[in-house]
Amino acid sequence: MKRRTYIREMMQHYRQKERGDLAALRAEVSELEQELRRLEVCRIPYNPLAALPWRDVAMALRDEEGTSVSEKRLLVHQVDDMAMVIQELVQWLARKGPKGIPRSIQGDGDDTWRNTSLAAAPASRELGKAWILKRLVHHAPAIFHSFDFPAFELGNAFEDINVQFTEHGYILVGRSQYEAAEGPAALAPTFAAFKDNLCSVLVVNGLEPVPHETVVESSKTATLHRMKTWRGEGVNLLCGAVMEPTRGILVAQQIADDDRWTYSATSTQRDRMLWFERVYLPCGRKCVARMLLVVHQTKRYDGELIPLDEEAADWGGDLSMCTSLETKEARYRRHAIEFAQKSFAASRERLSRGRNARPSEG
Repeated sequence: MKRRTYIREMMQHYRQKERGDLAALRAEVSELEQELRRLEVCRIPYNPLAALPWRDVAMALRDEEGTSVSEKRLLVHQVDDMAMVIQELVQWLARKGPKGIPRSIQGDGDDTWRNTSLAAAPASRELGKAWILKRLVHHAPAIFHSFDFPAFELGNAFEDINVQFTEHGYILVGRSQYEAAEGPAALAPTFAAFKDNLCSVLVVNGLEPVPHETVVESSKTATLHRMKTWRGEGVNLLCGAVMEPTRGILVAQQIADDDRWTYSATSTQRDRMLWFERVYLPCGRKCVARMLLVVHQTKRYDGELIPLDEEAADWGGDLSMCTSLETKEARYRRHAIEFAQKSFAASRERLSRGRNARPSEG
């Protein structure tokens, strides 16, 4: 009996306590609702231009601290790398000296050693390659115009070779413009084949085939070809291409002074420059290709021209019977053009045979 009475009293106590707790909670809710209404009445309108609390600013700066440290570290490395490149170039120029850098191989004042020289240090070398190729591409429209190429839209097809004599020696100029039947998909493989077979396409070895692989350096943007011709001439051709969906241009330049190219001071060279461009006109699928090749008279390392009598060995000529400079130049011009035409024809035939033979190989 006493146990039941105790339990009943305890249950009454718990119910009273629950009712008291519930009343307290309701009172607290009422107070909070009143406080909320008061705060809403007194709330300051949001101002996007107001200053942020310092805690928010500190949190944002802390979040950005890691990114800033990483960016600073990267910039420091880039500055150090660029300083090293500058130091390499300064030492290279000091080592070369005024007499160490050959005169313009072109010889007409339109070119400088910067456009025909490469240093050995990797970063400086890549910088030099990029400069030379970018310059050739940039000047392409003006170069084509200066050599009397018609506008693409005119559709004039032609091919010619000429030899011009100047006070700086002769210049052999090969020009061609034609319509190509291939669509835009053929642009990349055409330029790849041109770049890989550059020495053969430019007939640097005359009537003789190029005897071996000539690529000595290659990257995504530049390819360097190197060889010696049958007559001992040093060929060191840098080439690169710029590709767009409907246009491509390939350029090449003889590098006269290359720190990675060991050759005798008595070696001969001749400046070669090439511009080869293919454009798909907006008036349909018509593709126009044009090529300009400029080859200068052979020079020794010091810039001295090789006499025409020695140059005539290319086509097996003898100029000793010519009684004047005019007759010597006229005879040389005639036979040099004939020799160039034969050389280009032989090169096209060799390349055509190579393309036709590939599918059956292997």
